[in-house]
Amino acid sequence: MQNIAGRKSVRGILLAGGALLSSGALTYPVAAQASEKVRVYSIGAQDLGNAIRQFALQTGIDVAFDPAAVAGKRTKGIRGRLQEEAALRALLSDTGLRFRRTSTGYALLGTPARKTS
Repeated sequence: MQNIAGRKSVRGILLAGGALLSSGALTYPVAAQASEKVRVYSIGAQDLGNAIRQFALQTGIDVAFDPAAVAGKRTKGIRGRLQEEAALRALLSDTGLRFRRTSTGYALLGTPARKTS
């Protein structure tokens, strides 16, 4: 009987935690903490699309982008210890693209590169 009572209290805690998460009460602090994480990056100068994929692999964070928006663009790369958002900002430096945070990671914002005739 004592084991069953213990399960009920754990279940109550989980349900209360789920209610807080679904209300959005805890989402901002979690997002803020995630963006403050410092990592060591080693992404060389290269095609921007490939660099964004490497960033996503190194961080485990989703980065959504339109391939047409990064076509023909290059990055100078990043090396060293950086916060996640600072690293992504550095990758996008001088590309005309920016990003916004999403519930699962980031989305790149910008217009597709124009084709010159």
